[in-house]
Amino acid sequence: MADENASPRRKYLWLAGAMIITASAVLLWWYMRPRTIRVWVLSDYSFRERRNWGALLDSRFREVNRIFSGTGVAWRVVNEEHLDPTAQMTQLDARRFELERSEEAAADVVVSVSGQGEGLRLGSASPFSHAALVVDFPQQSETQNALNLAHELALLFGAPVDPATSGTVMAVPPQNGGFSPKTAALIRELRGYDFAAGISALTDRWEHKAVEAIAGAYTRPSPKPLAYAHVTVALAFQAERHSGDAIPEAREAIIADPQSVDARQALAHALMDDLQSTAAARELREALKVFPQNASLHGFLGTVLGAQANTDEALDELHTAEGLDPKNANYPVAVGTVLVAQTERVDEAMAEFQKAVQLDPHNLQAQNWLHRMNDLIAQARTDLETDRRKERETPLDPTVHYRLGMEEARLGHRDNSRQELQKAVELDPYNGHALSDLAALDYYAHDYAAARRHIDAARATGFDPPLALVNSIDRAEKPMLVNPIRAK
Repeated sequence: MADENASPRRKYLWLAGAMIITASAVLLWWYMRPRTIRVWVLSDYSFRERRNWGALLDSRFREVNRIFSGTGVAWRVVNEEHLDPTAQMTQLDARRFELERSEEAAADVVVSVSGQGEGLRLGSASPFSHAALVVDFPQQSETQNALNLAHELALLFGAPVDPATSGTVMAVPPQNGGFSPKTAALIRELRGYDFAAGISALTDRWEHKAVEAIAGAYTRPSPKPLAYAHVTVALAFQAERHSGDAIPEAREAIIADPQSVDARQALAHALMDDLQSTAAARELREALKVFPQNASLHGFLGTVLGAQANTDEALDELHTAEGLDPKNANYPVAVGTVLVAQTERVDEAMAEFQKAVQLDPHNLQAQNWLHRMNDLIAQARTDLETDRRKERETPLDPTVHYRLGMEEARLGHRDNSRQELQKAVELDPYNGHALSDLAALDYYAHDYAAARRHIDAARATGFDPPLALVNSIDRAEKPMLVNPIRAK
């Protein structure tokens, strides 16, 4: 009787075991199933100058698929004939955003391959977006260009950048060691993401999953993995102008790691994009209480204050950043950007942009500003010659003298500018513009009493002087507080 009962039990156990094995196999297949991501490839004329450019694209994506083997992702090019419509734009991130916003393609991801670089950057790729831009480097081998492409495509999944010594694709520059096991697991975990929907898909069921997966792939001690993951997602939202979604992610990052500078900067960036510049400045000041020697925080605060027309404090913070990180070309660019808005300080702005190019010859912003400044100065010289002729014809025209004063200021000739502006006021005592500009010249000469007199005279004409200038004069007339970092 015992044997008769044992047989059904063995059959039941065998059947249950078979079902468990089958279910496990199904789950394993589901986890390991491949995802084919369709790619709409664009390119610009600068890349198409390469011989057999179409064959280069084909070979690079074949190599990319070899690199991605084991991640559960395969890339299939569905089109590579179209020109990149953003080729006339200069900045990589602006081009990528324009492709993300406007390019309609029957594919999951739009990838543009461009021969127009931006310094040493490999391209522009934001996690969970619909578009990426990858730079072609003719001086590099095809193997390296394929590694660069694989690196940028992995960034679409939020893959962390590995240390340079790691030997992996996610090092900078990318190396031929494949993906680390954790990066491969991250890509496999997020391979089902709806890239065709772009960042919109992240706010659905993917946001929490993305944070967990990115935190699991991050191996460095600082910032903490969870904080890094929230920052990555916040920056992904910010890159697509979703600042309202970026702000809570950045706040979660600060909760996860109050010592993370990246988290605090991500919050300030999101607040700025959300037009909350006062809140952004407040957050940066709070961060500087914790990290008073952090150059990037001082630089960021200076940029925010500059956007608020708080010129003096902006320059103070930016110069502090320069002192802490003197080899960083971004700080003189930022200083020049603040100065260029003030006609009387164009020559100082030019010197800052020249300094930036000396520090980093590849700095595109500095190069662009120098071109613009050269054009501005050339135009000022032309205008000056024209108005000098007009002055000889109509020597008592206050408008001509005012224009001459502004042109001399743009050329850095402050004494000549002052003479012309004073002449304009003598001929027209109610010229509030000229009085206000004289106040600015007084301020830069540190004659604050004269600056105040000219401001009052400008107001008496009914003219409202620039608030930034008035605030600067107000602060200059008060006892100055010494910045302890600058003092060092």
